[in-house]
Amino acid sequence: ELQVRQQLDRVTTLSAQAEQLQDDALARERAIAERDVALTDQLAECQQQIHAAGMALSDFVKRRQETELRAALARQRSDDFARQLERAQQVHRSHGDELAQRRAAEEDLAVQPALINEERRRWLDLSDALTAELAALESAELPDDDALAALETQLREDEQRNVTLQVELAHADDACAAAAAERDASQGEVDRCAAGLREGDQPVEDEGDPAEEVDWQKTEREVSRLQRRLDGMGAVNLLAPDEYTQVRDRCESLGAQLADLEQAAAQLTELRQRLEEEIDSRFRTVFQSVAVNFQEFFGELFEGGRATLRLESQPEGNPLDDGVEILAQTPGKRLQPLTLLSGGERALTALAFLFALQAVNPSPFYVLDEVDAALDDANVVRFNRVLKRLAADQQFLIVTHNHSTMAQAEVLYGVTLAEHGISRIVSVRLQHDALIPVGERTA
Repeated sequence: ELQVRQQLDRVTTLSAQAEQLQDDALARERAIAERDVALTDQLAECQQQIHAAGMALSDFVKRRQETELRAALARQRSDDFARQLERAQQVHRSHGDELAQRRAAEEDLAVQPALINEERRRWLDLSDALTAELAALESAELPDDDALAALETQLREDEQRNVTLQVELAHADDACAAAAAERDASQGEVDRCAAGLREGDQPVEDEGDPAEEVDWQKTEREVSRLQRRLDGMGAVNLLAPDEYTQVRDRCESLGAQLADLEQAAAQLTELRQRLEEEIDSRFRTVFQSVAVNFQEFFGELFEGGRATLRLESQPEGNPLDDGVEILAQTPGKRLQPLTLLSGGERALTALAFLFALQAVNPSPFYVLDEVDAALDDANVVRFNRVLKRLAADQQFLIVTHNHSTMAQAEVLYGVTLAEHGISRIVSVRLQHDALIPVGERTA
């Protein structure tokens, strides 16, 4: 009887311990379930953050596509310009001889600098346009090396956070399984003791010490630590590898395009410098020739004196944009600007400058409209003498009312009014002081 009571007490104690273990197991199971729910919520939040990051990445890819479109348009414009330049070069080569002949026969010095200056301005405008386009491409928001490195770091961190999260979820599943196993073991112990009591003759053996107490504070600290780590992980960017590959390829492509544009800009800059050097060299050579001829014609027209041409240079300016100042010293007077000369002196000086230009780049014929109107008789004689000498190589068409100039002409064309409202053009050829009618026409 005493033994039975001892066994009953022992069974009661074991039952209480089993109930306590069962309650503890249930509590641990509830805690694990709550932690599992919390982790599930955190995982859902992470997935939402991943979705938000995916949307942001989509916006970023859209912006990159827009930048790519602008770069493609710029590349297309560059290709169009290259094709236009090639066609222009082909036309230039095919018409090189013809253009050279026409320039040698028809262009004068006044037209040639204007054409060269226009060509130079066109090249400058083209260079400025390409420079602006290059600056626009350089200022585009392209990912640099630091951005790519940051993207790689973020990718590695996201992968590490993903692995850590999977490990912690696996640990939680293992803990839940262990608690369930412990609960099943306790329930088996209770069932075994109850069976022994019912049989009455089988002692209930103590299989060892009760289950060790669970350190709940340590568990809570571990849960808190894991929670902080999970919060610190942030969103897991699952699209980061594809994004990195796309951005890297796009960066390499845009880098190659930028290098091509920089090379084209450098070539245009070099071409512009060569053109400017050639223009400056040719301009100074022609200017010196005109200055020498101007001094000779001035001395012939004034029978003495001297004249010079001087460039009015601007600081950091283009020589073609500089003004030209004419300084003249007629016989018996001091050197002075053209504006201080008399009307006849200005007219003769202008004629000397015109003849100087004609000597550098001759033309087949010239038209002079009443250039002798401001000249006195002595100056008209000197003007006609120079004109007669130049007429041996070129033709001059002169509109004049001066009889001395008419006397030096080979052919005269006059307009008469025989009847009211009806005019006639009469032409005669002067030969050996005789008038030979050439013809007449009624207008």
